[in-house]
Amino acid sequence: MKELIKNFLTEHFNLRKHQVRVGLVKYGDGSEIPISLGDYDNEDDLVHRISESRRLKGRAQLGAGLREALDELSISGVDGVPQIVLVVKNGKASDDYSSAVKSLKSERNVTIFVVDSGDDESQDQNSELTDADKIVVIPQWRGADSEVLGPIADYICKIVPNVESARTWPTPRTKATTLAGSRRSCSTIDYESDVIIVLDSSENFTPDEFDSMKDAVASIVDTGFDLAPDVSKIGFVIYSDKVAVPVALGHYEDKIELLEKIVDAEKINDGVAIALYGLNAARQQFQLHGRENATKIVLLITNGKNRGNAAAAAEDLRDMYGVQLFAVAVGSNPDELATIKRLVGNANPDNVIEVAQSTEIDDNAVGILKAVCGNTAPKNSEMPAHLTTKRDLGSQKYTTAPMLRTTRAVSGGLCNDGIRRPYHINILVDITSRASSEEFERVLDHLVNFFNDRLRDEQHMITINIITVNSEKVQKISNSLRVDQLADELNTIKQQAEDSVSPKLGAGIDALVELSRENYINGAVKLMIIVSSDGTSSDDALPASEYANGDFQHNIIAISVRKPATDLLSKVAGLPTRVIHLDQWSAPNELFDSWIAYITCDYATASTTRKSTTPKMTTLLPFGRDASKEDATNIELIPLSPSSISVSWTCCTNNKSNYTILYTHDTSIPKKKWLRKEATCRDSFGTHLDNLPSDHTYTICVMTTERVENSTALAIDKNCDRIHIDLNTTAPENYVKPSPTSCNCQCSSEGKAVLRATCEMVIDTNRPIATLPPATVDECPCKVKAHGGRCPKGYIAKDGQCYDIDECATNNGQCSEGCVNTPGAYYCACPHGMMRDPLDPFNCVNTANSFDKIAALLANYLEANTKNKDSEVTSEKSGGRVNYKATIKSADDKTITFEWSHVPEVVRRAFKWLF
Repeated sequence: MKELIKNFLTEHFNLRKHQVRVGLVKYGDGSEIPISLGDYDNEDDLVHRISESRRLKGRAQLGAGLREALDELSISGVDGVPQIVLVVKNGKASDDYSSAVKSLKSERNVTIFVVDSGDDESQDQNSELTDADKIVVIPQWRGADSEVLGPIADYICKIVPNVESARTWPTPRTKATTLAGSRRSCSTIDYESDVIIVLDSSENFTPDEFDSMKDAVASIVDTGFDLAPDVSKIGFVIYSDKVAVPVALGHYEDKIELLEKIVDAEKINDGVAIALYGLNAARQQFQLHGRENATKIVLLITNGKNRGNAAAAAEDLRDMYGVQLFAVAVGSNPDELATIKRLVGNANPDNVIEVAQSTEIDDNAVGILKAVCGNTAPKNSEMPAHLTTKRDLGSQKYTTAPMLRTTRAVSGGLCNDGIRRPYHINILVDITSRASSEEFERVLDHLVNFFNDRLRDEQHMITINIITVNSEKVQKISNSLRVDQLADELNTIKQQAEDSVSPKLGAGIDALVELSRENYINGAVKLMIIVSSDGTSSDDALPASEYANGDFQHNIIAISVRKPATDLLSKVAGLPTRVIHLDQWSAPNELFDSWIAYITCDYATASTTRKSTTPKMTTLLPFGRDASKEDATNIELIPLSPSSISVSWTCCTNNKSNYTILYTHDTSIPKKKWLRKEATCRDSFGTHLDNLPSDHTYTICVMTTERVENSTALAIDKNCDRIHIDLNTTAPENYVKPSPTSCNCQCSSEGKAVLRATCEMVIDTNRPIATLPPATVDECPCKVKAHGGRCPKGYIAKDGQCYDIDECATNNGQCSEGCVNTPGAYYCACPHGMMRDPLDPFNCVNTANSFDKIAALLANYLEANTKNKDSEVTSEKSGGRVNYKATIKSADDKTITFEWSHVPEVVRRAFKWLF
């Protein structure tokens, strides 16, 4: 069985880094994860670890194995990347696996394949796992050739086309410089450094062992770091299957408070260890509180027995943020030690310090500090002259006297720039029962704690308005509150247990805007905090949020009690990172505080520091509703025959997105059971629904396939239209079957294709409207192969390749306004309100004036056709239509032709509208 799996993987998949990642779950009387997703050094290491895996005895608990696979994908899987589960089984499952199968498909969009060598009872279960065409039955494992699994590889290639070129695993674009020491001999970090200590608080260690490790951390911090305010800043993170931040980076009054916070930190629980959560919390601390010129250090303390693969998060810290990762391996076995070495980077073996047990960390404190100090270096070669370090004061550890300077005193307010700001805060609370009352109350408690703790320096400069809303209307209004009144006011807000319909967020936002206008004080930062149960709304909240943000400068932060069911809150707030949701609201609220503080300061500092400039971009409002880069918009239905309808829509992405057309003539049928037809962005110009029963009114909707799988999104989506067909239905007289031309490509000066979505809210004023945007660089011939050393017109030969010549780089291509470089050519483009002069394509003229020139040009044709003996009109019959062609020969011996059938459809429509 293992040999078959190894051969199948190595012969059919690209197992290089950032391509196909593999994990291994084995099940028997229980389940284990010998290999976390992608947690191996290379292909050889993967194959070796599969070989070393030993079978589990006992009953085959397939459900337990599938639940482990679900958890592994939830922790280490990447959204948007195809996810496959291959079940290799040899007998009938003894436990319930149906719920795990359902969760894999609905929550992670997993495709399941089965390879079975069991008896009839085993094979009878396979249809409950997946479809018949995804099942391979083999007579026996011994001697089985991996080609027997070839159909599975072929099927994967079929359902995931061009995955290598379309999407690869996330890799850092620009690597930060990681400052490493030259193996210096030192044991004190006495230069500007931001240090996060990440401690395993899981079931891997007993409470006594955890306490011992905390004491060791306090000792290391005390003896090894210069804690003067402008030198070393310390943060402390603990994790299991949850994460807590007992000490945010630099957030302590003095050394005494720092050490007390470390020692007083409580063990989270006895859950499994997920190092990914700890490293992500460390990254967030650097983002929120890190200093640009400080050396960044993470010290991870664990035994390496972690759930999920944290290697990608560790690589991100090293390469994107320039962090030096160190680890203390506590009683680790060889496999666990290998995992830890992958986290710090296999090129940094000296960054791993091994100890036999937790009590030995304190004994090895000097060795740990020597490893950290000897392998790091200050970003600035010289220390500021004004700094006083611990070495200047002698060898004493610390004194109980308070320090004269503190980290918090330097900040002076919520944001790190030291500015204390007035805030005008408007809070909208969804009081429907779509979230549990316990989590709802915890969210409100977190809000109160945030105001009392993080905004304590600005409390006297804050005014607060609160509005609650249910599924019918705005309920309670409270205005002009002070921070000290907030807790009492929020404690009075209760959910309406009988109301399970989505709230009217749009009405609530509009009401908050009006309330804000009554008591806003000029100069205050406007924040609107929306507390939503699950990210849904029974009215259209987007126009209201655009009105609040665009017309009244309300900066929106969204909080979702449950996991958002739609992307509504991301659109309302403007970015997904401005939507706050925690899987466990019962966890310490430091993460919540840091998140909301980060968003608030991002808004506040932007309004303080950004200078007003003349924009070079024009905002164009889409027709009808908000046009995102994924959703289909502007559906157009055209009847073609008694049994056929053409469906077209606006596809606003340059990705080859998948869409689903849903249609029915009986709207009493639940939407999830409507007839469906799969489509792509390329089909948006007009795809046909054929063989429809006649004499019905059809309701037709278009959604992205991803949104169709979301039951809430499916229920609330309104991107639909209706049309009636009967026995007398025919296609409109002016209907022309869509025939999309080749991609509207643009080339950069380096010979690379320019990929941009067609419906961005902010676009270049001179940019052409691409009716068929390219999805990949390969679709645009900006660089082609040379033939015999020669290149086509518009290209230049270089290194055996033909690179597009950028004509726009020289004198703007002689264009009066915009110049667009296309493969092998270029053309002049005009900004909104202007068009190319019909008589001079290099010049732009006012659109209104251009009609005069068009009319004059047509008049010349008409006059020539009647008076000019050198002109003629010919006709050609095509089907039931006569095509006319006018040819004019001018006095200077130039010939011009005009043929109506060759005029683009959009121009024909314009002429019909004009005349």
